[in-house]
Amino acid sequence: SESFTQHNKDVQSIRTQRTMVFGGPSWIDEERFDIVGKGPDPTVSNPEVWEMMRSLLIERFKLKYHIEDREMAVYALTVGKNGHKLIPGEKGRCAEESKQGGLCGDILVPPFGTGIYNMPVGALFSGLVRGTGRPVVDRTGLAGRYDINLSWMPADMTPQQLEEVPREIRPPEMSVFEAVEQQAGLKLEPARAPMPVLVIDSVAHPTEN
Repeated sequence: SESFTQHNKDVQSIRTQRTMVFGGPSWIDEERFDIVGKGPDPTVSNPEVWEMMRSLLIERFKLKYHIEDREMAVYALTVGKNGHKLIPGEKGRCAEESKQGGLCGDILVPPFGTGIYNMPVGALFSGLVRGTGRPVVDRTGLAGRYDINLSWMPADMTPQQLEEVPREIRPPEMSVFEAVEQQAGLKLEPARAPMPVLVIDSVAHPTEN
């Protein structure tokens, strides 16, 4: 239904930006749980998987929440003055498989950056949030799917920590902002925007198995 689609769109946005969950007792950030579950169909799409997870949290943790818009400090992702450097998905890693009608695409989560293959620009946001500490909004105007692999030096990495990283995976000595501009031809600009946030009304420790 239309409302179900919008709900999943909002939850997907929040899920990829972990700074956008408000409320709840302190133990939700301190305690850890193992969840082992099996769905009825291993081929279901991500929206269906997350709907099952939502139902699990409501049933076992008695989770009650609502979604509302709040104006927040964000970074707006825009195209740089010289144009972007993204590779169109039909010319990238998934080109051949896509021509044959296959499903191909991935979100990369490397230790020091983020990347996508045959995915929309918004699929970068989870990694960019990790790098910037703020929600990210798309103001590129870019539709379609793309390939890009970004790598940067974490702001809090010490020289001692860097020495422990194997040379073949060491990130370049640039910030996330420099990486986005130099490697992707995009820019991250400070802005304010209304963002959907998840507000926890109540939650309880899970029931026994």
